[in-house]
Amino acid sequence: MLGMPVHHDRDVEYRHALARLAASPTGIPEDVLIAQGISAELIIDLMRGAHVERVIVNGRAAMRDFIRITDAGWRLLVSQ
Repeated sequence: MLGMPVHHDRDVEYRHALARLAASPTGIPEDVLIAQGISAELIIDLMRGAHVERVIVNGRAAMRDFIRITDAGWRLLVSQ
């Protein structure tokens, strides 16, 4: 079954991203997540699943998009 490992890897990536976000209650800047290897595509998938949300924070230098785990994301993370 060639499709299984890809799906499993995606699930692992998904949960890894949620765990990273869970460790930061205020969220993590989107550009930092991407720099740490979490793809923009995965962030979009997390948003589509309502497991994370984008929060605009007015920082010192400029506006930044932070990604924060939602209640639905927490439920998914602790369900396994």
